[in-house]
Amino acid sequence: DIDIISDTGELLRRPNAWTYSGITSVSPNSGQHGTIVEITGIALFAGSSNISEVRLGGTVATILSRNTSKIKVLAFFEDVLSDQLGSVRILASNGQIVERTNAWTYKPVGRISAITPNEGQEGTVVNIHGTNILGY
Repeated sequence: DIDIISDTGELLRRPNAWTYSGITSVSPNSGQHGTIVEITGIALFAGSSNISEVRLGGTVATILSRNTSKIKVLAFFEDVLSDQLGSVRILASNGQIVERTNAWTYKPVGRISAITPNEGQEGTVVNIHGTNILGY
């Protein structure tokens, strides 16, 4: 409801005229390309019947499923050299935005630096070296 009280004490009330929208959690709150992220909250469509897009740290994510309290997205490719903290932003089809700042961190993608040996047969032990190759 929206209540307005005048300086003379007169009360004007408009029932059901306003709905709070907000993101309550983002899980996981960090990842890289291919990470499935679940966003939960209250009235995530911001009074609309649908959403147009979701951004993780400024990058558009692929929407996998959605309802007014839970949205699942797939993080899109963002090649960063170090952790990049950013917002989770939902754009409703009516133009309203539901956003939580500092709620998502893009992590550097894995990089393979060496594979030894580079040939072999069945039973050969192969060592793979690199950074972030196990993901997050």
